[in-house]
Amino acid sequence: AANFDFEPRTAEVGQSVQFGDGSVGRVTEWTWDWGDGTQSSGANQSHTWTSPNTYRVTLTVRNQYGADSATKSIVIVAKVEAPRAVFEFSPRSPVRTR
Repeated sequence: AANFDFEPRTAEVGQSVQFGDGSVGRVTEWTWDWGDGTQSSGANQSHTWTSPNTYRVTLTVRNQYGADSATKSIVIVAKVEAPRAVFEFSPRSPVRTR
């Protein structure tokens, strides 16, 4: 039976997410559908997304007896940057008083 887990459970755009196969039985082929139009193969994979959204990731495993799939959702959020203070002062040069 197909199964997998991933970490982190929620990620920012551009952040790598690690996926691990947890399927039961002898598996000879793994196909990952990342929900963004791309795929990869292999038991354990990592993936990054380029747009915020909720994606449905599907792992399909195969062996000589057939295939099985598992699908889970992951939330990818926009990258949040820390606020920066921006200011100006006037006058730009010190003023001398006598």
